[in-house]
Amino acid sequence: MENEEIEKRIESLEEKVLKLAEAMDGVFEHLKSTVKMFEGIQEIHQNINSYLIVNVGPPLFIDE
Repeated sequence: MENEEIEKRIESLEEKVLKLAEAMDGVFEHLKSTVKMFEGIQEIHQNINSYLIVNVGPPLFIDE
């Protein structure tokens, strides 16, 4: 009786591990898309900064 219960619990845990693995894959995909979005934002910021330096002049305050 104990062996059957232990086997059922192990099967249940294995199913939960598979679900967690799928969830973690989803989290990592979301993080990858977030990184790509931040890279795009950084590129836009650099383009705007370059445009302003060329067309408006250097910034009044320089962050170090």
